[in-house]
Amino acid sequence: MSSPRKPIVEVKDISKSYSGRVVLDGVFLELYEAEVFGFLGPNGAGKSTLMKILMGLEKADKGNVLFFGKKFNWETRPKIGIVPQEDFVYKNFSVRENILFFGLLNNIMGDELNKRADFLLEWLGLQKFEKIRAEALSGGYRKLLNIACSIVHDPQIIFLDEPTVALDPVIRQGVWEKIVEMREKKKTVCLTTHYLDEARVLCDRIAIMFQGKIRAKDTPENLIENYAGKEVVVLRLEEKPENIPAELSKEFPSYSVQVSGNEVSIVVPKRSSFEAMGKLSGFFERKKLKVLSSTIKQPGIDEVFFAVTKETKS
Repeated sequence: MSSPRKPIVEVKDISKSYSGRVVLDGVFLELYEAEVFGFLGPNGAGKSTLMKILMGLEKADKGNVLFFGKKFNWETRPKIGIVPQEDFVYKNFSVRENILFFGLLNNIMGDELNKRADFLLEWLGLQKFEKIRAEALSGGYRKLLNIACSIVHDPQIIFLDEPTVALDPVIRQGVWEKIVEMREKKKTVCLTTHYLDEARVLCDRIAIMFQGKIRAKDTPENLIENYAGKEVVVLRLEEKPENIPAELSKEFPSYSVQVSGNEVSIVVPKRSSFEAMGKLSGFFERKKLKVLSSTIKQPGIDEVFFAVTKETKS
């Protein structure tokens, strides 16, 4: 019988307040080798504050964070790579000069540094830009340069804050591929994201945060199984329904209802979808709202997110 995996990062009862406002409230968490872990949550949920504490940029009011069984210390820092949402590279330096500079800051030099720079330029598709100043790069390629500078010292744990915000689809897909490759190289990747599809595709485990607490934490598949039911009925209406969500919730208290524009999504138990579709069509017919189309789909992380946050508010 194999022994259970030992976490390389342990978050134990972390709490944090600013000016009397509670931002984190008793957070527990473990991160393991060779996994991508994602934080989901609305603005103000505490994601960024928790990430700052994990990265050693903030101190918790209460609780501890252990790296490889020890509190954050001078031995911990070289094992961590930090990719913030904002650009941090030097705009007047060339791409290669930036990588070399951050390598020197991490006590890498000589042939080792040059080999590391060569590898990162090739791995991230930056070779053709290596002599170009950072300020001349597009936003997407600056993000790739940020990643290169953050991992030039080959850290074990990489933290990424909203890694694909405002990136075009091609660069975004490229960043996804590199995150997966990091995991394949036995790295631990911890990221925050607002993109539910990104969390589903990339993350081995997801924590949904709301009001300073982790409200749900598991694999995407288990979260969908436990929180989002089995099927989603989607009705597209001719016009946006006004004042309908509250009426729907009252009419169908056992269903999770979400309205986005003129589209209504209802999470229902397995084998109830056709019955639910008939009831919903009748409901909208009584409201004199024309149904343009109706479909049944498998639920995803967006339904989980809605269910968890709705459950917390109630």
